Amino acid sequence: MRSVREWGRRRVGARRGWALLLALCGWAAAAAAQAPTEVVRRGHVPADSLFRLLYVPIEVPPGTAEIRVQEDYNHASGNVLNLGIYGPEGYRPGAAVGFRGWSGGAKTAFFLNAQAASTGYVPGPLRPGTWHVLLYPSTIAPAGIDWQLTATLVPGPAGPAFVPAPAARP
Repeated sequence: MRSVREWGRRRVGARRGWALLLALCGWAAAAAAQAPTEVVRRGHVPADSLFRLLYVPIEVPPGTAEIRVQEDYNHASGNVLNLGIYGPEGYRPGAAVGFRGWSGGAKTAFFLNAQAASTGYVPGPLRPGTWHVLLYPSTIAPAGIDWQLTATLVPGPAGPAFVPAPAARP
């Protein structure tokens, strides 16, 4: 027969086990909540859509610290699909409001965060809302362009804002 002391030790051990299990579950849930989210969009640009602007919406949730965009398309027959982005303030060709960058056909990927950005893009706060990735076909093969965008939304604290440091005058 077990003593009262033995039963007490087993009960304490079981409680510690449950506490450890719950702590691990909480840690796993927190890690999952902080995992980047991928948003994938696909489409086709027909051959008769040369120089037509395409605005692909991406919902950016509160707490997003970085946006990474990767485009993939069929480069057959010299297809060129230029790339840019507008923030949630809106988009309009030629408008500076909301414009956050453009790399043309020079890149197939870029990133933005509060402190830094890919060349051709503007660092700064990532406001929640609907952002628009700009696709601009400047060369299209007769079969058109099949494309895919992958936007990776990285959660986390925004960090300090970018502060430009102008070059000193000679």
